[in-house]
Amino acid sequence: MEKPINLKEHFDAAAYRPPGWREGYFSNQYHNQLRYGFAPAAGTEKKGTVVMTHGYGEFIELYYQAIQEYQKMGFDVWMMDFYGFGKSGRDDPKNPHRPSAKGMLRHVRDLDFFVNNVVERVPGKPLVMSGHSMGGHIGLLYLERHKSVFDAAIMSSPMFDIYRLGMPIIARPFIRMMFNIASKIGLRDKVVPASPALWSKLNGLGNIVADVPMNSLRETFNQMMRLTLPEARVDRPTFGWISATFNTVVRSMRSDALKKVDIPVLIGSAGIETLVDVSAHERAARLMPKATLVKLPTAHHGLWFEDDKNYGEWIGNVRQFLHKLTGESGSPNPALHNGSQTPGDLAKIRAAFPIPHVPAYSTA
Repeated sequence: MEKPINLKEHFDAAAYRPPGWREGYFSNQYHNQLRYGFAPAAGTEKKGTVVMTHGYGEFIELYYQAIQEYQKMGFDVWMMDFYGFGKSGRDDPKNPHRPSAKGMLRHVRDLDFFVNNVVERVPGKPLVMSGHSMGGHIGLLYLERHKSVFDAAIMSSPMFDIYRLGMPIIARPFIRMMFNIASKIGLRDKVVPASPALWSKLNGLGNIVADVPMNSLRETFNQMMRLTLPEARVDRPTFGWISATFNTVVRSMRSDALKKVDIPVLIGSAGIETLVDVSAHERAARLMPKATLVKLPTAHHGLWFEDDKNYGEWIGNVRQFLHKLTGESGSPNPALHNGSQTPGDLAKIRAAFPIPHVPAYSTA
């Protein structure tokens, strides 16, 4: 008998705001406007505070389900759109979708401002960073520079290093030099050529259903949310963006820098990866004193948007990590999602769900 899929459960988790959600804007020390959101922990006994960071081309709405997961685990959740992404301000009003070539350290400064001036942490409880992809790189830079702020970190497919087109790390200086030269000869603001498949992965602008695994409803709804909020779109990386990113990647991956990150760190590494270098995950896990590396061989880059099997495995590891961090007695319930969809599910999805309507947000 064909196993039914709970479309409403998947849709609600992906498309609706978390319980108690509120959001607004703050102005950083440079008078830039950044959008943020807050969701309170479920229940009366709060276990800590989570500060989330997103990946390239992403924004808060894509992480509604992840936010709800942390809420159910007993954590207050805070998240912002990095400057130049989502609904935060942009450097160039005439080209609002073009990524900035000013580098990652500006985001590190904004994260520090956010944590120290906007986030209200639960007193006496752990403060946990949760970063994905580009947000993982920004998070690593932050942890290397601010040792006493966060108590732990959860990194999903972190961009500790760029994929380098599959070439070995020995080729990185040559690739880095090429992007530096390209930036200096007038290509700084030109987008880097990419195949349609890679472009779809970077910015999620492919066909809503046909370009995603048919058993991955989370990825389907992820793309639907992107199409619903075109103002949050960011073009694919420019030569200048990659050149600037390589500069901080090289610094952050030095042995002495990685050894400074002595808080517990959970690193989730996807087995099917074409955006970040997974060997950098292994190197970081070896050098960070308290790091744990979790490999998911059949998962893609977006661990928070995976099929039920990989998503369940990832969430199970996150729950166990936080369970150990908070010192709870007994064993956690990973609540693994082991359901799978059948070929007929794709037709059901097309028939059941058009692009969702998302109400206008208040910036009050």
